[in-house]
Amino acid sequence: IQITLSGMYTYSREQAESYAPSIKAYKDAFATFLNTNYPGSSDSYTIIKAAYEFIILNTTYDLNAPDNQNIISVICNGRSVCLGITKTFKMLMDTMGIESAVVSGSEKGGAGHAWNLVKSNGDYYFVDATWGGQSYRFVDGNVDASALPKVTYDFLMVDETFLLKTHTMRDPEMISHCVATADNY
Repeated sequence: IQITLSGMYTYSREQAESYAPSIKAYKDAFATFLNTNYPGSSDSYTIIKAAYEFIILNTTYDLNAPDNQNIISVICNGRSVCLGITKTFKMLMDTMGIESAVVSGSEKGGAGHAWNLVKSNGDYYFVDATWGGQSYRFVDGNVDASALPKVTYDFLMVDETFLLKTHTMRDPEMISHCVATADNY
């Protein structure tokens, strides 16, 4: 099997380097959040849960956010769409040494969507931080968002049976089967 990858740079080297301090500050803010809210925790489940919460609490779903297909929209602007949120989650997992991947596909009904695959305590799970935030769920609705919890845990550490009720994977044969439920929130 041969795989060919090609990339396209969105930013010049200088532009990319100019974001390095903001990326470091974001990672540092996450470390502070983790240590403040979950002192002494180093297990994968707690780190994953903390990253889920941190991103949701600091990001508003916004279809018109600049750079919304990458981490800069979340880190610098606090506004993004699923792909920016998903890539930011992966960056935090990479930083913390937790195996993860970006999964793409669609919502049932057709709209493109992305979420994460993570490995926790030896098993694989799906995490959808976009769907865990209320700003996504009621972006066009007439619901008083202040009356809703800022974070819901419906899509934290779910198995494929649960996920596939609302999501469709683009290449399901490329994804590890997620059948464990021990770490499901």
